Amino acid sequence: PERALQYFDNLIHNAVNTFRQEGQFYKAMSLIAMNKHGQGNGLLLQISEEGGFYAQQAKELLDNL
Repeated sequence: PERALQYFDNLIHNAVNTFRQEGQFYKAMSLIAMNKHGQGNGLLLQISEEGGFYAQQAKELLDNL
């Protein structure tokens, strides 16, 4: 998961932000898998508040954690 975080950060901070929220979502999942729940939950909350494709999934994960 740590190596994946580097790739997700590159995706999130890319000038072409087509997959920014997807990168955030999978970064959050990686953080949670690494027992960094505070950081992961923070990203999931941000995603759910922004709306978009992953908003509902992020909200459901937050409700179940």
